[in-house]
Amino acid sequence: MAIDVADRQRLHWEVEQFYFEEAQLLDARRLEEWVELIADNGLYTLSIHEKLLNRARPSGPDADHTEIVYTDDKEFMRVRVRRLLETALAHAEKPPSVTRRLISNIRVDGLEGEVHVSSNFLVFQARFHIDETTFVGTRRDLLVRDEGRWQIRRRDVLLDQFILARSLTTFF
Repeated sequence: MAIDVADRQRLHWEVEQFYFEEAQLLDARRLEEWVELIADNGLYTLSIHEKLLNRARPSGPDADHTEIVYTDDKEFMRVRVRRLLETALAHAEKPPSVTRRLISNIRVDGLEGEVHVSSNFLVFQARFHIDETTFVGTRRDLLVRDEGRWQIRRRDVLLDQFILARSLTTFF
């Protein structure tokens, strides 16, 4: 079934608005609301590039590959959010970081009820009197429409950093 140009444009606009709302929730630290954007059977993975030096690889000794940092389901994401907001265990977030997210290069492929989306992001994170960090990467999402509302069924985040020198206290 072919989607006409107007329907494609509307779908792209809806997905963009979803991402802009998501970024706003995260930057405002409305994390409990944000986690509800993840489908009940949703999965969130984070990977980084890893530089392999002096190891024989099919593509050469200095080949890049990805290393999965974590894979979480919605329930574990709720646990991470509660840890950040409600406990004294998230020392890196005392006081809370200030973040700003920029989402770009949004590409939408799919039909009304289920779409594959790729996007790039830049996240600036400032921790009061400690440091400032900029994260850059790409996301591959599977979005599903549930009762007229988009939800994230799967998000695969790939950070362009080769080394994570600190604990991650932000979501992408």
